[in-house]
Amino acid sequence: MDSGLALASLGYNVLATDTMHVCASVLRSNINANAHLVPGRVHVRELDWGVNSTEWKWDDHVSITSPAPLPRRGDDGRDFLAPPFDLIVSSDTIYDTGLVAPLFETIHALSALSSTTPISPPSSLSSIEASSAPPTRSSGTPTYKPPIIYLAVERRDPTFITATFRRASEEWGLLFQRVPEKRLRRAGVGIGWDAGEWDGVEVWRGRWDGVTGAVK
Repeated sequence: MDSGLALASLGYNVLATDTMHVCASVLRSNINANAHLVPGRVHVRELDWGVNSTEWKWDDHVSITSPAPLPRRGDDGRDFLAPPFDLIVSSDTIYDTGLVAPLFETIHALSALSSTTPISPPSSLSSIEASSAPPTRSSGTPTYKPPIIYLAVERRDPTFITATFRRASEEWGLLFQRVPEKRLRRAGVGIGWDAGEWDGVEVWRGRWDGVTGAVK
């Protein structure tokens, strides 16, 4: 199951993002075909990691980083998911040295945006495209704690993965710890997997330190 749908099955409202090509060719059609199966809502929008967060727009239903210059016809006026977010989830996005900085800069920006805006219901989640039960918060109770981050990776190159998480801490203040495999199994992750399918698969849990790179 797509990670966005999996989270929506737990009751989250999810913002699922990817490149424009993936959103148009695969992601949006998959979400639309299965949306009726889950209680949460999944919104699909493009998020280009190479676009500075100061240029992000949250009021376009197709793209955050390449918004249409004019209002789109047929806009249904639905609510847009925007910061603050409760969770940031990403899977299999750490595999190329050239993408490390854009990925973590994006995660850092989402964390910072979610830490400077008081959270109010309904809860929302960003999936740059697992988690506990959907968070419940009393109406009108603000919080500034950065969102929890989950990164699922495949350790194709151990040295690269280790260096990547070190960079995340040193350069962006994104502090990660690996979730023990036993804990993942107890949570039901990988049910039905053969032992060999776990080889190299890791889940890391983290959070921005709230200081590094903060706007002063």
